Amino acid sequence: MTRIRPKVFLQAYGDSLTIGFPFSPLRSWPTLLSTELGTVVISSGENGRLLLEMVEEREKHLGGFQASYVTLLGGTNDIYSGFGAEFSLTKMKELAAYVESQGSTPVICLPPPSLEREIEAELAKYREAMREWTSREGKNLLDFDSIFRNESGEIIEVLFADDCHPNTEGYQKMADQATEFFAPLFEEWE
Repeated sequence: MTRIRPKVFLQAYGDSLTIGFPFSPLRSWPTLLSTELGTVVISSGENGRLLLEMVEEREKHLGGFQASYVTLLGGTNDIYSGFGAEFSLTKMKELAAYVESQGSTPVICLPPPSLEREIEAELAKYREAMREWTSREGKNLLDFDSIFRNESGEIIEVLFADDCHPNTEGYQKMADQATEFFAPLFEEWE
């Protein structure tokens, strides 16, 4: 028997940055984006999730819906756990390939900066590797890094609740960035 998967415009797959930690999921950027677009956005975020876990659990979390687009936001926990930029990029590529194999379009998200210097140095390598890969391969890229920086490239610390999670204003900026990216795609989808 074939399982019917409901069609949705967007599913957000990721870690605590997707679920809106340390706030309610109602304050998360996918929920705010859902309100802005006026459509359901499936949020599949989980606190502390590693990219390795996202790859291992992909069928469980991504198999229930037929999403036109799937955002992939991860890597921060991996860097904090000692996995390097290269390993994290490999796992992100695996996720993107899986999403494509399911008939959805992956949207690779650059994670926001970390206020911890050593972590941010490795996250910067990861982001740069993702920029190069998505540019070379023609993948969609949603930049959640630049919105947390001023014109000089310095991190705007007042947008953070802790060393790596945005505050409510920061999550709103992520939603605004996502709305700018997805609104034209949603108009075509309708």
